Amino acid sequence: MRYLPTLDVWEPAISAAIDSGALRLQRGQWVKCGDSPYRSRIHEIKRRGGHVVHIRAFHGPDASRKFLEYCKAD
Repeated sequence: MRYLPTLDVWEPAISAAIDSGALRLQRGQWVKCGDSPYRSRIHEIKRRGGHVVHIRAFHGPDASRKFLEYCKAD
């Protein structure tokens, strides 16, 4: 599976697609939150009752380093 371009998870259509399961993000996908200058990397998305209840992601300028370190320990 290929990664998508960086997605804005605060965009209502993107958020709704993730919540409904129409858009499934894989581990390592780059996302951003609105106008933030930083991107984040998704580690996992937990669903319950058809809705997203938890997203673990690594944020900030060193998101990739933190993500890779966490994956090594995972």
